[in-house]
Amino acid sequence: MDIGLDHLLNLQSSQPNEDVVLSLVDKKGNQCPARLSVRVTQDSTSAVAGGAVEQAQTSAQMLSRPLVNVSDALTNVSNTLLNQQNIVTSFDALMKKVEVLVKVGDEVAKIHPYVNFAWQVLSAGMKMVQAQQARDQRILDLVVTMDTTYSFVVSADELKNQPVLQDIIKEILKQTIECGYFIREYTRRSFGERVVVHPFAEFDDQIAAFCTAFADLRKDFDSRLTLSTALFLSQAMTKIDAIRRDQLLSHLKPVDMNEYNRNGCLPDTRLDVTKVIIDWIADESSDRKHVLWLYGLAGSGKSTLSTTIARMMRDLQRLGGFFFFDRDIPERGAAKLVTMLSYQLANFDGRIGVEISRIVDSIPNIAEMPLEFQFATLLSVNALRSVEWTRGSIIIVVDAIDESGSEADRKILMEALSKGLSGLPLFVRIMVVSRQEPDIQRALGSHSHVRPYLLEFDSAETMGDILQFVRHRLEEIRVKGGFLGTDWPGDDKINALADRASGLFIWASTACLYIESYDPDQRLCELIDQWSESNSSGPFAQLDSLYKTGLQSGGLWDDPSFSSDCCSILGAILCARIPLSYSVMDALLVLPQHRPSRKSISRLTCVLRISETEGIRILHPSFHDYLSKRCSGEQWTIDLEFHNKELALRCINLLDKDGSEYVIQSKLSRNDTNLHQLAYDGHRFAQYFANTIQEHPLLLYTTALPFTPANTSIHKKFCHNHWLKVVCGVEKTWPRQLLQFQGHNDVVYSVAFSPDGSKIVSGSFDKTIRVWDASTGVEMLPPLQGHDGYIYSVAFSPDGSKIVSGSGDKTIRVWDASTGVEMLPPLQGHDDYIDSVAFSSDGSKIVSGSHDKTIRVWDARMGVEMLPSLQGHDSHIYSVAFSPDGSKIVSGSYDKTIRVWDASTGIEMLPPLEGYDSHIYSVAFSPDGSKIVSGSDDKTIRVWDVSMGVEMLPPLQGHDSSIDSVAFSPDGSKIVSGSFDKTIRVWDASTGVEMLPPLQGHDSYISSVAFSSDGSKIVSGSYDMTILVWDAITGVELPHAQTVVDGSVLNGPLISLKKGWFTNLNTGRCLGRFPVGASFHCLQVRGSTLFGWTSAYQLVIIHFLTQ
Repeated sequence: MDIGLDHLLNLQSSQPNEDVVLSLVDKKGNQCPARLSVRVTQDSTSAVAGGAVEQAQTSAQMLSRPLVNVSDALTNVSNTLLNQQNIVTSFDALMKKVEVLVKVGDEVAKIHPYVNFAWQVLSAGMKMVQAQQARDQRILDLVVTMDTTYSFVVSADELKNQPVLQDIIKEILKQTIECGYFIREYTRRSFGERVVVHPFAEFDDQIAAFCTAFADLRKDFDSRLTLSTALFLSQAMTKIDAIRRDQLLSHLKPVDMNEYNRNGCLPDTRLDVTKVIIDWIADESSDRKHVLWLYGLAGSGKSTLSTTIARMMRDLQRLGGFFFFDRDIPERGAAKLVTMLSYQLANFDGRIGVEISRIVDSIPNIAEMPLEFQFATLLSVNALRSVEWTRGSIIIVVDAIDESGSEADRKILMEALSKGLSGLPLFVRIMVVSRQEPDIQRALGSHSHVRPYLLEFDSAETMGDILQFVRHRLEEIRVKGGFLGTDWPGDDKINALADRASGLFIWASTACLYIESYDPDQRLCELIDQWSESNSSGPFAQLDSLYKTGLQSGGLWDDPSFSSDCCSILGAILCARIPLSYSVMDALLVLPQHRPSRKSISRLTCVLRISETEGIRILHPSFHDYLSKRCSGEQWTIDLEFHNKELALRCINLLDKDGSEYVIQSKLSRNDTNLHQLAYDGHRFAQYFANTIQEHPLLLYTTALPFTPANTSIHKKFCHNHWLKVVCGVEKTWPRQLLQFQGHNDVVYSVAFSPDGSKIVSGSFDKTIRVWDASTGVEMLPPLQGHDGYIYSVAFSPDGSKIVSGSGDKTIRVWDASTGVEMLPPLQGHDDYIDSVAFSSDGSKIVSGSHDKTIRVWDARMGVEMLPSLQGHDSHIYSVAFSPDGSKIVSGSYDKTIRVWDASTGIEMLPPLEGYDSHIYSVAFSPDGSKIVSGSDDKTIRVWDVSMGVEMLPPLQGHDSSIDSVAFSPDGSKIVSGSFDKTIRVWDASTGVEMLPPLQGHDSYISSVAFSSDGSKIVSGSYDMTILVWDAITGVELPHAQTVVDGSVLNGPLISLKKGWFTNLNTGRCLGRFPVGASFHCLQVRGSTLFGWTSAYQLVIIHFLTQ
């Protein structure tokens, strides 16, 4: 067929980046069923393609007959393909030379990992070059320059014995890796992407810089000089105010990752495993895995290998982060993993630093957020989506996850990792290293984004590496000893000792430490001789035997004093969370002066790591396992439970010995119940005065202790009334209020516990939702924002994974409870405020009640309505709830009625439940679904039979104002109610009798109450903008005002009170202040005494003593 080129170009311009579909006709004009798809593109900046397009455009203008034959076009394509062969040929020549170097690299350890990495990157680039239809002449020039640089490999045998050349070639290979990634990314992008991402001038500059770098490297090789050429990177640095960025990144609270005592692999060892890791890093296949889990036995050399890979990647400027857990250093715990890696990534590259700084700026307290949230917010593909990365993979190494704690301790970490590893940016790869613990296996072993790799301890390669390690260490010992012969110890002994290791590097390392003594040869022979005597089996048999030998070498285990001292020392080292110094050890263990800890430890140097500055630590985690699990019956067996208790008591005794009034003043015997009471009171003290401690930690003796309940051990032991005395107005025992949460800026209108009781969610008139740690009161997520109106209702899904909220903006929103991200578009349909929302028991439905007088049922997964709106109420609907089996819905309304609906059909199942004199604010089902409780503006609570619709009890009366919220306890035995009279009451659900005195503590109306899942706690939200958590089980003695005051004590300094602070007018000295959040009213000063009232209208008298 014939077609005018200008016509073809016009068709293409009208639909850019799409195929132009042309109909085919035969010579008779009949239309063929086939179609021809044509697309005119400028595929790259190549002179070949660019020139072809320009020539075609010029020809179109000059031709008198605007026709071009398809066969001519095919000829042009053929010429283009012929031109491409130039770069393919050049690339092929380069690959052949690198292939020669690969073979040499197998024998030259220093360049081995780098040459394999370079080969992998260039191989991938070669495939892309072959697939590309046009090639830019400047890229061809770069490949030719690289080929010229590699011309030395034709005579590369001299490399083996010339270290200087090895260093130069190592740098050439590093530059090749960087350039290979540049070529690969360049060829991967379309013409349009290159123009948008990198201007042509920038490409030209980078190609020119690469050419210059290779030319300089060639000069270094020819002159045999030590390398002076700096590695050129194709990285485009992003500028940011360094001071500002450092200030923002400091919010990530980085910790010291000191590598001073981490050794890498010896040269020419672990080459097989290193190649596997390099192949994984360089893999660009469609089914590549972004996470490598390297696992193996304790002592198999995992950490040494991880350190080697980290340092190699750092040398290649590809190490984005290196985190290694350590059970002896709490600062390197699971809570620091994500923030530390984010900090390292931000410092690795300016572009990433800009994004992470932006995130931290918007969430300054992100270091206190849950790990799962940190992963999603800092390290996910969504978080770093604006980072344009073209330099190949960034490598992150995470070592010793098994050292982050017990399986229970690791639960949160493994859950966060399992989710976080699924959403990594494409340019990030993570190598995770650990033992094969069951929980780690479950999380990573079958993960779709993880490639597991077992580090075999009994392979021929491992045995050969251990032999080389033993040979190296024994040679060091020979040279250091000075008096051993040049042929010591001989191949037979070296081989025998290496065989004894049974594939465990830690055995070989510990054995060499043991041999490095006054008589190395004697100890070497001892270890070899014991080989034939050992009858034990299993992977740790030889290691355990070595530990036993090392401990026995300390001698004197038959001496009771030595045995006792060493066990106490080893127990303290294993149980302490930080390395202990000699002085701390001596103070804790109270050893006799003639038997200091240094004396005993000096005999255990082959199993302990000793540092004057870093303290004393065990040599390897496997030694911890040996002492506590695998040496039963030996004199050095450590009972962790016993030694933990011993260490705690010794800490208490040490504090007692100090004699300070700031520490415990009485000795506690091991079985003294006072210890447990003190621990309980200390915990309650920290909870009760949490805000005060946070705001004024150095003023506890004047802001907290005087206001501590008088009958508690904390008050009795520490409050000596040197400054002030609360004569009356403070409770004698701890109140039922456990915690107070502050953070909302307006009314807290709705609160709820998560199903597992670990979280509390709150909705406020400040238009935010907050998620709190139920034990500490710390916010677990940034405020959930999105609603444009007051939030009237919040609830958790039954599995705790979601939060639903209803607002005055007429929308319902569903949030991820772990990350705070909205999971659905806003649910819209109501015409007025949404006052109440709730999940069904299986989490599949959401019910909502509104000011528009309707109830709606939604699909919780899709966000669509499942039924027509439920209509029947004559006024606002304030409260709705599902029955436990999900079959019914109950609603309470301003029209003074309660209605029960079929949740499947929306039909009313009973006549309206009537009896109230005013509107109904709250309704709830009992856990067994047989009862409904309701609270009303008429100050009463009523309990109804669901099947009959009749009242089961007389109205529950006691509140002095409207009742805004009611709920059943999880076992159905109690009812809790919150009222506008500022009190909470707990009722017996069977009898209607009050079970506890009113819970008082809020300063304003109570809008919402709920039980925890175990029924032990009650949470309340109030118009005073606070959330309180109460003890729902124990009753306490009510405080009694002291009506008769001993006048003899009322003499002291004149004081003033301003904004809660007390000042001595005689001296001008500040004496303290009220606890943060304390509610005292109508305070008046009379000389040295304050008079006033609590929020519960109890008299308060505070007297200040002479100071």
